[in-house]
Amino acid sequence: MRKLLIFNLETDSQSPVLAVGIEWILELSKHFESTQVVSTHVGDKSQLRNIKVIELGGGNLPKRLLAIIKLTLLSLPVLMDKSSYLIFHHMSPRTAVFPGLLFRFFGIRQGLWYSHASRPMSLKIAIRIVDQIFTSTKQSMPIGNTKTNYVGHGIPIKKFRMFSDTGKHMGKVLYVGRISKVKRLDVLIREIAKLKVHKDIVFVGPEYKSAYARELQALAQEQGVELVIRPSVSYGEVPKLMASFKYFYSGTKGSVDKVALEAALSGCFVITMEQITIDLTGMSFAWDVIGKGIPQTISGQIQLLESLEAKECQKIRRNIIEDCQDKNNLTNTVSKIVTLLKEQK
Repeated sequence: MRKLLIFNLETDSQSPVLAVGIEWILELSKHFESTQVVSTHVGDKSQLRNIKVIELGGGNLPKRLLAIIKLTLLSLPVLMDKSSYLIFHHMSPRTAVFPGLLFRFFGIRQGLWYSHASRPMSLKIAIRIVDQIFTSTKQSMPIGNTKTNYVGHGIPIKKFRMFSDTGKHMGKVLYVGRISKVKRLDVLIREIAKLKVHKDIVFVGPEYKSAYARELQALAQEQGVELVIRPSVSYGEVPKLMASFKYFYSGTKGSVDKVALEAALSGCFVITMEQITIDLTGMSFAWDVIGKGIPQTISGQIQLLESLEAKECQKIRRNIIEDCQDKNNLTNTVSKIVTLLKEQK
C-alpha cells in the first residue's frame, strides 16, 4: 500500500482551531509514496507543496449534493487502483460513511481518527464500515466497539516549549478556543471570583463578539472578575501566547481539547475537573508530586498551585512538559496508526 487518501474537515495553516491538521498530513505523508487530501474547507496549504489537496465544500442542499458528486468522482481512481491505497478519515465520520461504504465494498482498508464526546449518527455507522478506529484514550471514543486503538493524542511537540519561567501574565488564567457554552467558561469566572487574588482571565477565540461572549463579560463584571476576550490568533502565535501564562483552563466534558495539551507542552498548569484531561496533560503527575490529592474545585486547584515555592513550581512545570510529550507526540502517534492500519487481519 503505497498511496494514502486523507479525508478531513479543514486544511488551513491559519485556522484558529484546526491548523494542526496540516501537521497530521505532513507526518502521515512520510509513510507513503504519494498522499492526497480531500477537505471540506481549504485555506492556506502552502506547506503541502507535494501533496494534492482538493476542497469538497458544503453548506446548503445544492452544495451538499455537489459534494456527493465530487466524492463519487474522486473515488473512482482509487477503486481502479485499490491494492495501492489506504484511506484515513481524520475526525470525519461522514466520509467514512460515504464514500467509505464504497471503499469497504472494494476491500480497501480504512482508518478513522475520532476524539470527541459527541455521538453523531454518522459515527455509529462509520464504526461498522472502517477497519480500524484510533483515539487518544477510552473516554475520547463515546461509543464502545472492538475496533478502537488507544494511541495517545497527536501534537507537533517541537512547536511548543516553555519560553520562560516568569511570563508577563503569570497571575492570569488563559483559555484559547471556541467561545461557546460547551466549554463551560462561566464556571471558570465563578470559580475565579472565589479567590482573594488572581482574578484576571483572558479568553482568546473566534466568537469573541458573540452573544455568549457578552454574557460572559456581564457575569465577570457581576462577580468582580477582570475578563479580557480577544479575537483568535494564528496557530503560529499560539505557542508564545501560551508560554507567557502559568494557568490554562479546560472545561470540556468527556473529551480532551487539543489546545489543553498544547498549553501543557508550553509549561502551563492545566486547570480542569476532567480526569481524562488531567491524565493526558501531565497534571496527574503534578498532583501526585504535590501529594495532597486533586482539589475538587477550579479555585482549589489554583490555590494549591499558588502555595508552591518558585523552584518547586518550575520543576513541576518542566516535568509536566516531559510527561505530556511522551503521551502525545504526533510522530509516535502517527507511526502507531500507520502500523496498525497496514496490518491485514
